[in-house]
Amino acid sequence: MNDGASITLLVIDVFEQLQIPYLVGGSLASTVHGTARSTLDADLVAALRAEDVPILVERLQDQFYLVPEAIHEAIHHHSSFNLIHLSTIFKVDVLFCKIALLMKCRC
Repeated sequence: MNDGASITLLVIDVFEQLQIPYLVGGSLASTVHGTARSTLDADLVAALRAEDVPILVERLQDQFYLVPEAIHEAIHHHSSFNLIHLSTIFKVDVLFCKIALLMKCRC
C-alpha cells in the first residue's frame, strides 16, 4: 500500500470510529477501480457534524496539521477543509455535499 493510501486510512479509521459516513473519491478511488492516476492528495466526502469536530481533532492532531475553525466553517458552509499529514505533507481534502449529508440522515 502506498503512503497516500495508508495516510488516508488514518483519517478513514477515525471516521469509522465516530460513525461518520464518508465516500472515497478522486484519484485514490479511480486507482482502486483499475484506472491508475497519479495524485498528491486524497479526496473524501463526509457527513461530518459540528459535534464530531472535537474528537476528530483530538484523534488526528498529533499526525496532521488541521485548523478546527476551518473544519467548523466547512461544516457550516457545506464546503471543504484539508488535513495535512505532518511527516509526509500528504494532503487529505474533506468535502461536503448533499449526498453525504443525506447518508444515514445525520444532518
